Amino acid sequence: MGSGTAITAKSVIGTTVGVLGYIKGSFNELIVVLAIFIVCDYISGTVLALTKGRFSVSVGLTGAMKKLFYAFLVLMGFMIDFMVCTAGARLGLAIATNGAFGMAITCYLIGTEGLSIMESLAELGLPVPTFMKKALGVIKETGENATDINSKDNN
Repeated sequence: MGSGTAITAKSVIGTTVGVLGYIKGSFNELIVVLAIFIVCDYISGTVLALTKGRFSVSVGLTGAMKKLFYAFLVLMGFMIDFMVCTAGARLGLAIATNGAFGMAITCYLIGTEGLSIMESLAELGLPVPTFMKKALGVIKETGENATDINSKDNN
C-alpha cells in the first residue's frame, strides 16, 4: 500500500470516527421518543389494517422500510449540523448549531408519527383528545420551522 493510499485510508477512518463521535454526542431523548413513536405507529397501523380487513404484507413491508429510512433523515440533519460547525471552525468562525437541524427533523417526525397514531386510534374507535392532536401538530410545525430557513428576513 503506497503512502497516498495510506493517507486516504487514515483520512476516511478519521472522518468516520469524527462523524460517529459527533452523532453519539448528539444522541438525545428526542431520538428515543421518535423510536417509540415509530414502533407505536407501526403497531397501531397494522392493528387497524387487520381489523378493517386491509392488511397486506407488501404494504406492511413498505411501511417498515419507510420508517427505517427515517433514521436517514435524522442522520442527515445531524450531518448538516456537523458540516456547518466544521466549516465554520475551518473558517475561524464559531458556529454552534447545537444540533438544531437534527433535532428539528426529529421533532417533525415525532409530530408526524404522533398524528398518525392518533388517526389510527380514532379509526379504531378510541376516543382521541383534541388537545393531543393540537399538541402533536404544534410539535410537527415547530420542527418544520425550527431552523427558520424560509424566514422573511432571509429573502
